[in-house]
Amino acid sequence: MKYIEVNGWGNQKKHLVPIKAIVDIAFEDKYTTIKLSNGNTINIIEDETIIKGMLEYHGIDLIDEGQLDLIAAQQQVAYENMSKLYMDDDELPF
Repeated sequence: MKYIEVNGWGNQKKHLVPIKAIVDIAFEDKYTTIKLSNGNTINIIEDETIIKGMLEYHGIDLIDEGQLDLIAAQQQVAYENMSKLYMDDDELPF
């Protein structure tokens, strides 16, 4: 099982959080909130950069809507480029 080790916001206690138990992460100005599948919530001092780094270490990438739009645009360009390679000017695309 994969864990991240974080520090509590109010008490500075260390917490080992199983990644598969995380259902939500909210990045606030002064702390981060992690909600777990059992209903518990942990407020921690680690910021977005640290949490994303910990998750990326375990092979998990967080993406937002902007990154998703960029991926879709890149896929469209790749599709158009591949279509040009396999179709003649006189050929229909279906």
